[in-house]
Amino acid sequence: MLALLLSLGLDNAYREYASHATNLRSALLNSYDKMIPPVSNRTDVYESADGGKTSLAGTEVGVNLRVFKVESVDTASSHLKLKVWFRMQWSDLRLAWDPAEFGGITQTQMRAAAITIDQDSDIWLPDIQPYNAGEAVASTLEPSVALVISDGTVYWSRPGILDILCKFRGLNAFPFHRELRCPIDVGGWMLSGTFQGISLLDGGSTVYDAVANEDSSGSSCAARNSGAHSSAPFADASSDRLDRYAEWHVGNISAELRSLTYPCCPNEPWPVIAYDVRLTREQTFFVRRASAHPSPPCEAASECMLPARGAVQLLPA
Repeated sequence: MLALLLSLGLDNAYREYASHATNLRSALLNSYDKMIPPVSNRTDVYESADGGKTSLAGTEVGVNLRVFKVESVDTASSHLKLKVWFRMQWSDLRLAWDPAEFGGITQTQMRAAAITIDQDSDIWLPDIQPYNAGEAVASTLEPSVALVISDGTVYWSRPGILDILCKFRGLNAFPFHRELRCPIDVGGWMLSGTFQGISLLDGGSTVYDAVANEDSSGSSCAARNSGAHSSAPFADASSDRLDRYAEWHVGNISAELRSLTYPCCPNEPWPVIAYDVRLTREQTFFVRRASAHPSPPCEAASECMLPARGAVQLLPA
């Protein structure tokens, strides 16, 4: 009987939650214009031609780029693809409520595809993207839901791929380069700092620890493998773990907040996060390939002879 009463109590609680949650969404989105920047209590100070000041419009958006692995590096076409979580957090006081008026609910979810995809988004979303993207993030990041807290805080995280056009640094040692650097500038496209400030959320960037989570990572961070200190680090070259290694992994990412101004609008600051992504090349990648495709033995002495100096060696088609 007690179990039955508890079950009925939980059923009623779930029904009440659904009712309160529905009423909450209706109350928050009634007359809400998702194209208008939020109302918030901004404290960020930006630099402009007339000195530093705080905008009373819009909100400040915290940005964090969490990198999981290197999908591909193409130095010939200057392309870099990274598997990431692109995270943002901001305040929108239009979405604040008193939990006591809605059954104690302290958080809810809103559809959040992109600011340019109106039909799949319930609320205002930041106009922030990489300036040197090879493909728009609206196409390469998955649509997600935004978590809204009762004080008006909005948290939005999207998984996907960043396709970046890189001015690679470090190619002067090609083909023996061990490290490449790729700058990525992230900022507002049409909204300046007057309506959309930008700050570093949790330092602005995170590199996923693929060693601690190797079973799920499909790691491209092989250099931090525990076998790196072994006396025979490549002894298990045929193992499944080594098969997941990639040629490049993310060694480090730094993030610096800058403010740009343009001659047309000297009092309109454009905050930008300047990322510097450092890629390190994996030795084990080449060791694995070499061990998987060993050179065949010489069947005749003439096959092992080197061509005479100055001679042209013709290779079979």
